Amino acid sequence: MRTQTLSKLVILLGALLAWSGVASAQQWVPAPTPTADQGGAFKPGSTALQLTDGTIMVQEFTSSTWWKLTPDEHAHYNTGTWSKLASSVAYSPLDQITIVPYAARLFSSAVLPDGRVIIEGGEYTYNPDGTSQGATRTNMGAIYNPVTNVWTPVHPPPAPVTSANPLGVWPKIGDAPGIVLPNFTDGALSPGGTFMLGNIQSKQAALLDTTTTPLSWTVIPGTGKSDRNSEEGWTLLPNGDVLTVDTGNPVAGLPNNSEVFNPGAGTWTSAGNTKVPLSYLTCATTQVHEIGPAVLRPDGTVFATGVNTCGGAGNTAIYFANSGGADPWKATPKIPCDVDGSTKVCNDMADAPASILPDGNVLVQTSPGSNTGNSTFYEFDFSTNTFSPEIPPPNHRPWFYSRQLRVGPHARRRVRQRILHARRRTWWNVVLCSARDVQSSLGAPRNQRHRQRNLRRLP
Repeated sequence: MRTQTLSKLVILLGALLAWSGVASAQQWVPAPTPTADQGGAFKPGSTALQLTDGTIMVQEFTSSTWWKLTPDEHAHYNTGTWSKLASSVAYSPLDQITIVPYAARLFSSAVLPDGRVIIEGGEYTYNPDGTSQGATRTNMGAIYNPVTNVWTPVHPPPAPVTSANPLGVWPKIGDAPGIVLPNFTDGALSPGGTFMLGNIQSKQAALLDTTTTPLSWTVIPGTGKSDRNSEEGWTLLPNGDVLTVDTGNPVAGLPNNSEVFNPGAGTWTSAGNTKVPLSYLTCATTQVHEIGPAVLRPDGTVFATGVNTCGGAGNTAIYFANSGGADPWKATPKIPCDVDGSTKVCNDMADAPASILPDGNVLVQTSPGSNTGNSTFYEFDFSTNTFSPEIPPPNHRPWFYSRQLRVGPHARRRVRQRILHARRRTWWNVVLCSARDVQSSLGAPRNQRHRQRNLRRLP
């Protein structure tokens, strides 16, 4: 269940966070609301993606409707304008022929180097009237072209034809991990066009070359993978490899295991013990397979976050991609606990969002478990190896989230529940830089990671 790492900083909530370089000076700036001429206010947003031209594409919650936020002439998002985009469509899972509305939530997504957008799967799907079809873990998919404003359906990866699978395709994609791989030319990395999608039911993955017509998938076996891909997030490393933290049953002798995928070799190898559990926790009779975001920082390190340790706070750790053969993992402080009224509340990062800040620190949105309790924002400072005091959330109700702000018993405003499922598939964003900065620094589009749960800043 993840979404992708965007090529520039941007996490869009219902408000924009202005960053001044000093934690105490941070402030939330209200996001614009569509006027009547622009289509009027819409339901809460579900997924937000920053496109290569600096505009922001937002899916309307539980629907196939998409919107675009264009910054004003001064490259400011908070005074930008909204416009409605074409509604997403896909092939029907029933016959892979009929084209139907594609309304999903918690899916894999990425902005491709040529500016198009790919979305795949969805843990939940919805009818045209917004009612839920349940946890279908659909295998629908589509590619959006922002120049032509057209969605093109994409068939699922192939699978053996059986009596249980007569269409011969992956029956489920759901909230699979996905990522855009780079190209390797004469030993140098360049923006690629191959989208890699994980199979949530196995160790397999599928590669889609998005530069060819017609599109076709190549399924790879997941050689060396320790567990299946379900619930995992993928982070693209500076050398083009892909990092993940295992969320499935641990292999004997490999507790707290992480893995690295080498696209050139097509194989997975262990990336070492994360030092503290970030996923796969056994609490009484319940096993926790969720995971938090793993954010690539400008110096090449990865800040990885974890789930609640059975009633305590979630763990965090740093992965050093250029460890030179030394142990690449180091444990960092737990997610902070806070006090809600007279009750101590410990937070974690299960399905949570995180974003890299201009100085290399990481902004996190936490809560006491996946989709439970109230959200609390913190900044992790790498120079001091500490979390900041709680960052006050927006002082108004975010207009495109069905989340409410409430005044707690201690008169602090808090965001009720999560504002974002930071999975490989879906990222909500808070704009931490201007559109002009984005347009001038993007250059050749960079790859992004899905289920990533993370946004990273271009160097």
